Amino acid sequence: MLGIFARAVSGPRTKWIVVGVWIALAVVLGSVGMMKLPDRVDDQVGTSAANPGDTQSAQLADTLRERFEGGETFLTLVVYRREGGLTEADRQVLLRDAAAAAELEGVGPPTTPFGPEGRPELASPGGEVAFTALPLLAPKAEDRTETLDELRELTGEGSGGLEVRVTGPGALQSDISTALEAADAPLIALTALFVLTLLLLIYRSPIVALLPLLVVGVSLAIAQGLIYLYAEAADATVDRTALSLLAVLVFGAGTDYCLLLVSRYTSALRRYEDKHAAMASAFPGASPAIAASGITVAAALLTALVATLESNQILGPVNAIGILVVLAASLTLLPALLTIAGRRGFWPSRGAVEVPPEAAERPQPQLLPGLGPLPEGLRTSAESAGVVGEREGIWGRIGARVVRRPVVAVAVSAALLGAGALGLLGYGLEVDQIDEFREDTASTEGYDLLRTGFPEGALVPTNVLVDNEDGPPDAAVAQLRSEIGEIEGVAAVSEIQRRSRDGQAATFFVTFADDPYGDPALDRVEQIRSEVLADAPPGVRALAGDGTAARLDYRDAGAADQKRIVPLVLLVIFITLVLLLRALVAPLFLLATVVASFFAALGISLVAFNVLLGEFAVDPAYVLFSFIFLVALGVDYNIFLMSAVREEVPEHGTREAILRAIRSTGPVITSAGLILAGTFAVLTTLPLEVLLQIGFTVALGVLLDTFLVRTVTVPAIAWLLDERTWWPSRPAGRR
Repeated sequence: MLGIFARAVSGPRTKWIVVGVWIALAVVLGSVGMMKLPDRVDDQVGTSAANPGDTQSAQLADTLRERFEGGETFLTLVVYRREGGLTEADRQVLLRDAAAAAELEGVGPPTTPFGPEGRPELASPGGEVAFTALPLLAPKAEDRTETLDELRELTGEGSGGLEVRVTGPGALQSDISTALEAADAPLIALTALFVLTLLLLIYRSPIVALLPLLVVGVSLAIAQGLIYLYAEAADATVDRTALSLLAVLVFGAGTDYCLLLVSRYTSALRRYEDKHAAMASAFPGASPAIAASGITVAAALLTALVATLESNQILGPVNAIGILVVLAASLTLLPALLTIAGRRGFWPSRGAVEVPPEAAERPQPQLLPGLGPLPEGLRTSAESAGVVGEREGIWGRIGARVVRRPVVAVAVSAALLGAGALGLLGYGLEVDQIDEFREDTASTEGYDLLRTGFPEGALVPTNVLVDNEDGPPDAAVAQLRSEIGEIEGVAAVSEIQRRSRDGQAATFFVTFADDPYGDPALDRVEQIRSEVLADAPPGVRALAGDGTAARLDYRDAGAADQKRIVPLVLLVIFITLVLLLRALVAPLFLLATVVASFFAALGISLVAFNVLLGEFAVDPAYVLFSFIFLVALGVDYNIFLMSAVREEVPEHGTREAILRAIRSTGPVITSAGLILAGTFAVLTTLPLEVLLQIGFTVALGVLLDTFLVRTVTVPAIAWLLDERTWWPSRPAGRR
């Protein structure tokens, strides 16, 4: 059946049709993605959209949108500082800038520290620092970024000793969006260059090296169009972080799939004169492992649909679409392109794919009308890779060393993985937006100016909503303001800032004295909610959102997503392995080794972050998606190895099959591991710390899977279990 499918996509005439269909899809859907997908991109970092609807942050935002003039706003601060004190001329500059800013589209009424209606609390006691508070009204991050660009152009950065910076929650989020957008094109270019370089080193042929990149490029273009259609149908927005991860994942996984098929095709060309017959022979050996790998990764990503964080809900499907597209391209477009290229595609190393004279003397398979030569059947993986015979090579020697002392091999690898996992002892979650940036930005510089004259919490004050169903909320507001002001660590409680159109709800700000993203501030929000807002007067609903409260809700929802999604990912992978290997024992130890590899990679990464970056706590998104990517992608190499073992078992038995599979899969898995690790390592060049962390951990974990788990741990365990590996089936029983 698989041979017939291979003929259908790579036959003498059908291969051109397949290529034409993919090119047409790339042109149509690629154009849709390029022109319309940006309309659906809206970064959710730090906004209520990143939190589930049952949190207080989301409820507060919904109330603002429904009942307050201007809806949900994003606070932005224009900070002014002069050493020795602001002069009268500086104050006039501040007022003039505020008046000009009020004329910008998307900016609400400013609040200044000076003038007839000024708020003196917006100027520091020493008189060196003051700020104007501006609400940004645009609901989309892209529109807010345009407004902030205009605002920064209007205010400048000061002169003559006066320093001016734009900061605050709105500016922080805008700088994150801008940094990611600016890095998108360099990220794709650097990833493509890295993959191309490795493929040239592997194949020493420019044409064959370029074909996987062509497959990945077409897949990425089509995926972006499909992602737009999905977002449009689901009425969802796409976080820019998801698109950055999409590019890396499609490049890494897609290249791995291509490597596996090219390896089989290369070997088949040495046995068949006809390139179409060679593909028909190679495809059945490679396609089951490729399909199982792609489906496993996509299914693991789709488990994010059950997440509570909206940013997680969209990141999973976005990347699953990319995986499924590149999987389909690897099984259809790549066979067609390889068949078109034939042996000429391996220039200048064409001699490596010529049929040896002794093989050419063998009779060719019979012809089937309309299809040409039939494949000889599913060849053993060792024969397909050209490694049968006495010449074992480096992977044969490694396999022999492992199985000579399998108990020692298991013990040593377990000790190494366990030692790496010890780094988890200091694990913790953080939600600090300032620490997201690897380099200073205009908003972080503004924060540095602000805290020279104000409490650290002034950057992102927590917003409290008081809603009285019986009338004006003023009495309840006065009571809650008084109670909150007595809590230790609260630096200031503002007057009423906004009133609803119906007059029954109002908001005020709470400013903390310490780091608004630190654990003490997060604990303080919990205290305010449980001890003050929960005991509001009868008929009054009181909520805390924005600022520190929004980050608390984000942290708690992220932790809940880990507990919800991780078991689902493990279940999906286990079921896939059971169906592929038709066994229960092998999937159990394969999954256990990949999980152990993840914990080791995570522990080592945390220690590295502590030493190199001075941080031990990490963003909740880092842990979750490092787990999904690493476990789903790491199990790929177990799939490649054990599917080759399973293929050999009926003829050679489990133990001999292990040695043959190590020899046959060693080169391709090593190459695939290096490429996948390298593509994720490219993420470390991006300006956001969470992407650096994901890239570092996944790259490290892939290397552990490639050189330790797949090479030592799994073969040793399978050798010890022997035929029990396949329980309850008995594949060796047919010998």
